[in-house]
Amino acid sequence: MGLFFGILSGFLGSLSNNQFKKLARIPPWFLIGSQFAVGTLILSAAVTIFSEWKLPPLSFFFGLIILVALEYLNSYLYTQAFQLSPQSLVGPLFSLSVVFLAPLGIVILGEVPNVFGWFGIVLSVTGSLLLGFDMGDPSVRASMRTIFKERGSYLMLGSALLSAVTVIFTKSLYISVPPLLSGFWIFAGLAAVSLVVVIWRGFPSLSGEEHTPFLHLLALTGLSAIFHYIGLALIPAVYFIAFKRSSIIFDVILGKTVHGETHFRPRLLGASVLFGGILLIVFSGQIF
Repeated sequence: MGLFFGILSGFLGSLSNNQFKKLARIPPWFLIGSQFAVGTLILSAAVTIFSEWKLPPLSFFFGLIILVALEYLNSYLYTQAFQLSPQSLVGPLFSLSVVFLAPLGIVILGEVPNVFGWFGIVLSVTGSLLLGFDMGDPSVRASMRTIFKERGSYLMLGSALLSAVTVIFTKSLYISVPPLLSGFWIFAGLAAVSLVVVIWRGFPSLSGEEHTPFLHLLALTGLSAIFHYIGLALIPAVYFIAFKRSSIIFDVILGKTVHGETHFRPRLLGASVLFGGILLIVFSGQIF
């Protein structure tokens, strides 16, 4: 079941990512604020139907304050990366959160990968380098130059690191509070911070052609919020993130078909190798 929620969450996430380029003119703080508001409403309904309302212990809220700050910054970097750079490039780069999760999991959770797990991590890094592969100059330096000429690449790597940290924080909150209820409080905190920012910065106006992708973004956000927090509670953190990273294949395909992005073959190759590394991590046994 965790596999199903992970892949479905990845597909919905890729569809959401595809809307950001269509909304490149809209400030990131408004987009993420709208997403958090919708996510809070849907999670409140999910808690009412599938869980129960109860006040978390005080220790939960101390962790929540830190998590909300990290998640807000993470969401801002993630959104702006897609607005500034090709989805087929920055989307797969976000999957390096699995690589970042390995040392964090060792230090904080005591989850140590075995030999196959480490090999999967190496394969994932190799796949990320292939995203910038050029037959005219197949060197590693040229590949990295192609990747990092995009400002969005830097933003997405920062988001990938923050995502690994927030996954561990979120997992620790499940000890005292059920996953859906935890998700509600996280989104409620993010929505509150976002409301303050939106009031401070003002409400941007949407053009006629921006209304449809904006509504699509909000609908996809609500659905993915439910699947994310349930799935994360069903299987170990790194497993769920690995399944969810199936979005990298969709990111490359949607980037090409919807936005007409170039370098399709090398990016599809890189995303496939990267995803292969992630699958190796997942199916190599109890590695985390």
